[in-house]
Amino acid sequence: MKQNELGERLEVWDIDLTSSTASGNAASSRIMGLHPDDCERVTAGLRKALESGNDGYEMEYRIVRPDGEVRWILGRGRVVRDAQGKQLRLVGLTTDVTQQRAEVEARLRQAQRMEAVVQVTRGIAHDFNNLLQVIMGNLELLKHRREPYLETVETALNATRNAAALTHRLLAFSRLQPLEPTVLDVNQLIAGLSDRLAHTLGKTIRLETELAADLWSTRTDAPLLETALLNLVVNAREAMPTGGRLSLRTTNVTLQLPVDDLPAGDYVLIEVADTGCGIPREHLAKVFEPFFSTKEGGKGAGLGLSMVQGFVKQSGGQVRIHSRVGNGTSVRVYLPRARAAASQ
Repeated sequence: MKQNELGERLEVWDIDLTSSTASGNAASSRIMGLHPDDCERVTAGLRKALESGNDGYEMEYRIVRPDGEVRWILGRGRVVRDAQGKQLRLVGLTTDVTQQRAEVEARLRQAQRMEAVVQVTRGIAHDFNNLLQVIMGNLELLKHRREPYLETVETALNATRNAAALTHRLLAFSRLQPLEPTVLDVNQLIAGLSDRLAHTLGKTIRLETELAADLWSTRTDAPLLETALLNLVVNAREAMPTGGRLSLRTTNVTLQLPVDDLPAGDYVLIEVADTGCGIPREHLAKVFEPFFSTKEGGKGAGLGLSMVQGFVKQSGGQVRIHSRVGNGTSVRVYLPRARAAASQ
């Protein structure tokens, strides 16, 4: 195998087609070390070149070197015929394009990372702009008010706290913010959130809770779990604009065998189910992507389900979502059981 001026490894080959045993299979067998997964495709391509009126061909395939290394090859060639059109030879040139493919794939991954950065930046800018509007609006009121302004200051402070919490969630999502896990009772955490959950849902949505009396403890970051639950409740509320029912359930689950990325073991299951509009099947595979939203442009908020999934995965658990259009959505959060007792 020779090299051209670009450093590409080249090999020229010439197959006699006048032999009675010559065929597409015979031709492909001359390509030494052809990858098993590409044999059928390459053979079909060569046979097509031999049997059709189109004598030229070009294809990429893999070979396996004696040391086990897999290389990508670009094969190009043509069928040589005599004056009567009889096939005489199959001549070709193969070029090792492994490095070029690696560079293209690296550029593609970089482009995908940049797109993710753009999505994250757009979402953060949207959320921070909303928070800053609250802060600036309330500070403007302070300039013109003479009566006690405690409520206005508190509103501005809450917006500032929310901005700080958003930064914390972003760092957790990017795996830069270490969790601060504690052993906790999920039922107790939910009970403490009940008023906020009811307020978030509003008067047209009925909140129903079913909390297992013997629920195991789990070890996770309590503030981030609260944020995740509130996030799920907000999503459910937006799926029920005319009202409905939200069910919040906890139970113990034991997996005898691994399920997808979830190892076998004991888990605390938190399920948030709504009676809303549901999610189309084609969107279910994308709901955990950063800032993916089925809502109109500009109306998405926060880091969405991607934040929930990132936090739960850091805690050693997993998130599952089930939904059908017109039949609501159920989000199930699995958190590993903690053997230690929850702190009171």
